[in-house]
Amino acid sequence: MRCTCSIRRSYRNLNTSRGSIPDEVNCSFTKESNENLFNGEKSIRLEVGKYLGSGGFGEVFEGRCFGRKIALKRFHKNLKNPHAVSESFQAERAVMTLSHRNVVRILATTNQSIELKRDRLVLMEFAGKNNLLTIINDDKENITPFLRMRFASDIACALNYIHKQNIAHLDVKPANIMVTYKNTCKLGDFGCSKVLAENGQSSPTTPTNSYLTGTLAYRSPELLKGEFPTCKADMYSYGICLWQLLTREKPYGNENMYVVIFGVVSYHLRPDITEKMECENSAYLQLVKSLWRADPLERPSAKEVIVKLRNLRTCQSPCLTNQIKARWRV
Repeated sequence: MRCTCSIRRSYRNLNTSRGSIPDEVNCSFTKESNENLFNGEKSIRLEVGKYLGSGGFGEVFEGRCFGRKIALKRFHKNLKNPHAVSESFQAERAVMTLSHRNVVRILATTNQSIELKRDRLVLMEFAGKNNLLTIINDDKENITPFLRMRFASDIACALNYIHKQNIAHLDVKPANIMVTYKNTCKLGDFGCSKVLAENGQSSPTTPTNSYLTGTLAYRSPELLKGEFPTCKADMYSYGICLWQLLTREKPYGNENMYVVIFGVVSYHLRPDITEKMECENSAYLQLVKSLWRADPLERPSAKEVIVKLRNLRTCQSPCLTNQIKARWRV
């Protein structure tokens, strides 16, 4: 469905080095968004506010629409590789129908256009200002064993959901996982995602190369070797995230990324696990190791991970155990 979106700027800093937010754009939105957010209106007014952050392909702003807080992503125009920006935007549009408590919901996007000068905007639900990386890096945040398992569960549920839709995210990392004020994790930024064939395999004839982007430290060995992606590439990245949730360290530290790539592909290099870590978190780390196996077929699926997490006991308290189980319903 389509509508006209009028945009009012409420902050002066919207005119950034990448360009300015337009006054009016034509949008496409899901039926659910039309009924629940836009009230069936053909013309909506969006107020754009504070700058929240930026990524490889765009900037994110806080906004309001019909009194509801939302997030607005504007894709960069003046990058050296405009085709990559276009592919990232198309990838976001392709997942507009996703609806899950652990996935950031896309409400609307500007209409697709072959004109590279046209503004590309994505309206999303506002999931908070914190992502999992900011929490991991904040020494004041106490990530208890229960909270760690809760985060792990939420991410696994998100992956299980999108994989059922034959969608591979291909950029799973803490920075792309929003954490709400209720400590619920929501997987976002589908700019590198890919819709796979029914058998879960990527087709060599597909023209997109979006899976070649993403963050190297979290990228699976098969993607580093240039192979076509499957959902198991996400499970490898998820394993690195679980390691980071436990250690609160940057994968591979400040090691040269080219050295890391060579090590991961040729020598099964993985982030360090000390004897003390192994002793104190044996079952958790066994799961982590199974997720970053070199052979994608040997990695557990998201559904299998949910079952494994359900069986892990981080606390002897029956009350807490029941709370954990309640979140791990497939």
